[in-house]
Amino acid sequence: MPKERLPSSLELISAARNLFENIVWLKLFEERYEWGGRFYGIFLKEDLDDISDLLQKLESEIALFEQAQVDDETITNSMIAEVTEAKSIDGDTTTIITKYDRLREALDQQVRRSFSLYAAASKFNGYTYQIHLLREKEIPRILKWKDKIEAHRKVFRTWSGSDSKFDKLSKKITWRLAAKSVGLESQYDYLYRLSSRLLHSGPMNIITEKNLTKQEQMVLLEYVVVAVRDAFDLVERFDYPGRLNMIYVETD
Repeated sequence: MPKERLPSSLELISAARNLFENIVWLKLFEERYEWGGRFYGIFLKEDLDDISDLLQKLESEIALFEQAQVDDETITNSMIAEVTEAKSIDGDTTTIITKYDRLREALDQQVRRSFSLYAAASKFNGYTYQIHLLREKEIPRILKWKDKIEAHRKVFRTWSGSDSKFDKLSKKITWRLAAKSVGLESQYDYLYRLSSRLLHSGPMNIITEKNLTKQEQMVLLEYVVVAVRDAFDLVERFDYPGRLNMIYVETD
């Protein structure tokens, strides 16, 4: 949270919700240390899903840039033709160039509206070279990382003992059920109601004030203060078979 000002409603609810979910995990660990396997299994599954989604996104960006390159070439060829014709009759070329600069800018904005990760880079590098970088540099780098995660999942599957146990350990938790299992169901309901009101574009969100009330802000600030202490207490007393009481410090 910012030190120089009070946090915004979104910052405050985000911090409180993240802290709450960390406490749920810590309580689950305290309840049964086997939850550590579930945490690791979900981590590997989500990391692999993110990588797969990113690879799909890069392929869609390549297709986007390929079309943008075609459109850009069409704009360039049309501009050259009009400028050439204007010069032949001593016409004004400045207006023509300005018109096509606007078309190029509109094309760039169209690319940016597609949530393009490399829109700014493509404007600097050019669409063709950006496609080359994605195909020859970025995608191979991400595929190597995907191979590493898949290798870790293979080891984890063996450790799990069976495919059904592996699937169970890799399955996403349902936050409300997890919160209920550690006695935090009412806190979950309150926090998620507030965050839903702020973020989801329903009639309530569109018509009413998007900020928390002063009372709600105070409630969340008080929760953050208390929950931070709870988190430290949970970390301090967390134990598991084979745990070593030691610290690792790096020095120059």
